[in-house]
Amino acid sequence: AAKGETAWLTSLDSTYNGNEFSYLVSPCFNFSDLTEDPVIELSIFRDLEADFDGAFLDLSTDDGDNWQRVGAIGEGLNWYTENNTQLGLGNVWSGNSKGWIPARHLLNGAAGNETVRLRFGIGADEFVAGEGFGIDDIRIRVPQANDFAAISAFSTGDALPCGIDDDRVVFSIANFGTEVQ
Repeated sequence: AAKGETAWLTSLDSTYNGNEFSYLVSPCFNFSDLTEDPVIELSIFRDLEADFDGAFLDLSTDDGDNWQRVGAIGEGLNWYTENNTQLGLGNVWSGNSKGWIPARHLLNGAAGNETVRLRFGIGADEFVAGEGFGIDDIRIRVPQANDFAAISAFSTGDALPCGIDDDRVVFSIANFGTEVQ
């Protein structure tokens, strides 16, 4: 698990199934009092065959009768890594995250609806399988006016055993808030 001792994973002790197509569906959320779409923040783990297998998050505003994909590649934080054309999954997380990483995105279209459900899905071909997909630390909240997040940080001397004399630390920061900064 990313934190604590429990998480939702495709498999606890082996690889996911070949030809897998499965979902984890949330309980119903009532966002009818919200005027702004909420944000979902979570930790994800992925070890999926790149270009063939993928995991995703869908949203329904009608209690699961219809579903739409949450977000696209390059949006939010650590949101989707490729467009899966092999299985027709669309935008998905694929490849290997090398451990648990944070992810976040607006739940576009959720505000004002009283029967919102989320579903995490995974699709796989029949051949190569990795350890799978995991989610943990899920939080859904109203977006804040001032909300900065560190996207990455690195040192210009990271590749050298002892760094360099004029080393610099480079930060990448994103504004996830509703106010222009």
